[in-house]
Amino acid sequence: MIRGILDHGSNGWRVELYDTEPLRRTIIEIDELPTWADASAVMSSAFRLVS
Repeated sequence: MIRGILDHGSNGWRVELYDTEPLRRTIIEIDELPTWADASAVMSSAFRLVS
C-alpha cells in the first residue's frame, strides 16, 4: 500500500511517499518546499505517478 506524509519542519514543507509492503520503503522524498500549496501539488502529482 502506498502512503504519503506531508510535514512542516524548520526548512519548509516535506513530502514523502512510501510503500508499506512488505517493509517500509521510501519511493519519493522532497524537502524544503516553500509553501503548503507547493507541497500539496507535489504530493498529488507523485501519487498520480505511482498509481
